[in-house]
Amino acid sequence: MDAAQTPWDKDFSRLTREADAGDASARAQLDVLAQCDLRTLAQPPTKERIHAQSAIFACKGFAPPAICDWLVARALPRLHPSVVHNSRTGEMGADPRRTAMNCGVERDLITAIMQQRAAWLTGAPVSHYEPPNVISYEPGQRFDYHHDYIDPSQPGSADELAALGQRVVTIVTYLNTEFDGAATDFPRLGFSFRGEKGDAIMFANVLPSGAPDINTLHAGLPPAAGRKWVLSQWIRARPLPARA
Repeated sequence: MDAAQTPWDKDFSRLTREADAGDASARAQLDVLAQCDLRTLAQPPTKERIHAQSAIFACKGFAPPAICDWLVARALPRLHPSVVHNSRTGEMGADPRRTAMNCGVERDLITAIMQQRAAWLTGAPVSHYEPPNVISYEPGQRFDYHHDYIDPSQPGSADELAALGQRVVTIVTYLNTEFDGAATDFPRLGFSFRGEKGDAIMFANVLPSGAPDINTLHAGLPPAAGRKWVLSQWIRARPLPARA
């Protein structure tokens, strides 16, 4: 593995020292990245607009297969029932519309690489990113129709918008292909997307004016068979508070 001429040279050096000292996680990350083309990862990914009305883009090969497999393996033992933001109360809680399982992604070099690639794709700095999530859909599980923007007309949204800003962009990366159905569906646009392993779909949740784009109503449809895995990243309009 040649890590030269990448934005992560110092991180590779640190990770190598930790692996040499016996850190199993550091060694595992290096093993995964050894299967990737680091020079390609260090180049801004390309995107193709795939809908004329709303700002929706596809990014083929956004994540290498080895990173997809790593994210699934790390998430599998840590999955828990999903919750959603209640725009009326401002609280997080269970919702029958969302039956898929999810978990936050641990902060490591692989996560940093994926966030930097997303930052190149969107033009928004990593400081604006919510912690990424891996989401798992078994047959029948779904995230029913919803918007990703924070609805400013709802009373429970004011505090969140004041603290974190609007959720302006969503990126969903497909981590596998061993399932049937389970597209990302946009009913108001008459459009569905299902990527191959490593492909991403990116869509703006707001219009150029900053107003919500109601046409981005979408759902993660359930698999008819198999198990769907995706990585979701959400980008805010302003930097988020630093995490410890």
